[in-house]
Amino acid sequence: MTLKITLKPGEPVFVGEAVLRVVSSSTSVLLIEGNSPVLRAEDFLFTPAFASPVDTMRMLLQKLYLSRHGGSPIDEFRKLSQEILGQQPTLAPFVEKLDRLLREGQLYRAVKEAKNIA
Repeated sequence: MTLKITLKPGEPVFVGEAVLRVVSSSTSVLLIEGNSPVLRAEDFLFTPAFASPVDTMRMLLQKLYLSRHGGSPIDEFRKLSQEILGQQPTLAPFVEKLDRLLREGQLYRAVKEAKNIA
């Protein structure tokens, strides 16, 4: 599978555990071949100065998606989910949806859905 991405100067794209950045002064087209996970900068949450529990969850989902690790990060997600629900029970439908997507192996969709949590 080939993914074609057009990037602006300086714009990063995350491919697996690597960050690719355009260093030219013009727009560049990048072809990514293979099955590596890809996130554009617009979908990536950079570490904020103050990370709320929801921000921490989004960053954890990014990590799970980009690194394709299972095990303890998923356990960490569930622990964090309980903390978030203790503080904001109204987020239960979102958290349950994210947990379902994780169980189904739909990590990219989970990352995209996490952007919708306010």
